[in-house]
Amino acid sequence: MPNKGIVVFLIFGFVACSTSEQDTPSKGVKENSSKGVVKNDFSNSNEDTVSQKEIPNFESELDFATFIATSIEQRDYSQWDQITEKEVLFSPYAYINTGNANSLSVEELNNPTNENKFWGIYDGRGDRILLSTQEYLKRFVYGVQLSGDSVQITVFDGHLTTRGNTLQTIQKTYPSSVYVKFFNPASSKNGMDWKALILVVSKNEDSYVLEAIIHNQWTV
Repeated sequence: MPNKGIVVFLIFGFVACSTSEQDTPSKGVKENSSKGVVKNDFSNSNEDTVSQKEIPNFESELDFATFIATSIEQRDYSQWDQITEKEVLFSPYAYINTGNANSLSVEELNNPTNENKFWGIYDGRGDRILLSTQEYLKRFVYGVQLSGDSVQITVFDGHLTTRGNTLQTIQKTYPSSVYVKFFNPASSKNGMDWKALILVVSKNEDSYVLEAIIHNQWTV
């Protein structure tokens, strides 16, 4: 009889140990499942990042122009293939000489070359404007402040008013477009160091298209 008791005790202990070992994989499954949830959250995070790269729905030309201004300030043209006709015209002055003005592709904006281009004539000097794409952007685009309390933003749906002595041909070149002007006032009341950047925007069905970026300043 004592021997049988010992055998029963040993069997019971063996079963208990077996049950304890089976709990470990069960906990492991829960942990793996939890990691799976984290992985799914990370995957969703990636999807959110991708969705953030999509162009939002703009309610007005002003919303669209503000989006453009932000991307210019951030030097980020990665989404411009969705908001342009693959090229954007750049002019250093409000008088657009279509024979000299350059149209830049989105690819060139993202990867500017060091090759000099002819952009027109410096006002008051008569010198040829020979600059690389990056130099032109720095001089005639990035030099205008596009955000901040001092910046005056005006949307012209029709007659465009500009300052300075140079005639503007923006309306003649783009008669059916809307013009959004980012104006930097002069540093003094009668100062002549004001600057402006004018975005030429057209509406294509339910979307907006950036056609041109025009720099303007005091001219002789």
